Amino acid sequence: MVVLLALLLALGVTHGYIGKTNLPYNDQQVYCGGYWFQSITSASCIKIFTTGKSWQDARLTCQEEGGDLAKIRDKEMNFFVRSLVDTPPKNERYWIGLHRKPNSTKFVWLDEENVTKYTKWGKNEPSKDAEKNCVAIEQAYYEPWTTKKCSAKLNFACEKPLRDSKYSALFYVVEQPYP
Repeated sequence: MVVLLALLLALGVTHGYIGKTNLPYNDQQVYCGGYWFQSITSASCIKIFTTGKSWQDARLTCQEEGGDLAKIRDKEMNFFVRSLVDTPPKNERYWIGLHRKPNSTKFVWLDEENVTKYTKWGKNEPSKDAEKNCVAIEQAYYEPWTTKKCSAKLNFACEKPLRDSKYSALFYVVEQPYP
């Protein structure tokens, strides 16, 4: 018990809890690591980059950070990622991990999972233009997903598993008064 308390104090955690849950802002920072935020609907952390890069360069940056481009699984994840990017300047676009499968009209996530459950395509999307093979989200929640040329320099959203986060843990710390 003393070792556990010492470990928690060393990590800077003195209250709250750790686990698969929606943690308060400060605990999210500790749990996911600097500038990564825990998704409230999945066991993952999201980080937003505001440096324009091509889709492939954005993916490499995410991989260097221990993750990959974000996968938008459901409307809650879509809302969460958009809430992180909803800051000035407006009308920005952000790469996500959806792309057109080579020699196909199908769009798939980086893990090759087909997009069948949740999509947020806009009018006339996805584009049939063979050069628009990568997908970006618009900044505002109500805006749809759009296809872009993969060489376009856009901001991007990275995702990494919660279990791979620097401070991940398999236990819960419940706030209790010190003896």
